[in-house]
Formats: sequence, C-alpha cells, structure tokens
Amino acid sequence: MITEPIDLLLIGLTDDEAASITDDDGFTVTRASSLDEVSEAAEAGAVVLALEGDGPLDALRRARALAPDAAIVVVSDEAHAADGTVALHAGAEDQLPRDATLPTLLPRAVRYAVGMRRVRRELATKDEATELPNLRGFAA
Repeated sequence: MITEPIDLLLIGLTDDEAASITDDDGFTVTRASSLDEVSEAAEAGAVVLALEGDGPLDALRRARALAPDAAIVVVSDEAHAADGTVALHAGAEDQLPRDATLPTLLPRAVRYAVGMRRVRRELATKDEATELPNLRGFAA
C-alpha cells in the first residue's frame, strides 16, 4: 500500500477533471496544459497525460523522456478511444476514458499504476525465490 504522497504531473486535464485529485492529500500535484509546457518532470512518481489527437506513441515517448521512472496513465476522449489502447500497449500503465467517471476513477487509477510500476521494478531486480539481486539488480 502506498502511504507517502505521490508527486503527480497532470498534463492537459481541465479543472473539473483534476479537481478530485488536486484536493486529495495523497498527491502533490503539478499541472501543465500541454507537453510543450513541461521542461522537466524527472522526479514525478506519476504522469497523467490527456491524449489530444497527436500521435499517442509520440506523446507517450515524450512523457517517458520527461519522467523515465514515472507511472503513466493516459486519458483519451471518445473520438480517440483507440489512442488510449495503443498507448497502453506501448507502455503506459493504465488508460481511462474522458467521461463523467474520470474524476472519481483518476486517484485510484494513479495509485494502482504507481503500485504496479513499483512491483514491476522490484520483480525486475530481485530473484523471486532467493530475494537476492539478479543481474539487473547488480547493475543498479
């Protein structure tokens, strides 16, 4: 379970969409209206990226370059629903539709994405049977 506040970067969400997560004490939120406004986000634990019609792979690549260790949750509107699925297959931890349920689902989805990213990182650096570092664990 995640107990410490998560540093979160919201990109492209409206005030209404972001309200539930900005009011949550479990998040330290930084907002930007587009990827072009973000110069550095390496310390972010999670990024919520609204896909706005640009290519989802390019947007995901740029977000990953800004915050290489962050969990990424993409939000797509109804007209670009397939973009969210493409981003999910390309490495995003989760995708949500841009609809009335977004404000209530967003905090939970971000916590889940951060938790899963941590589990994957741990599994990638430790041997499951012995709990000793594997080759990736020694590289770190």
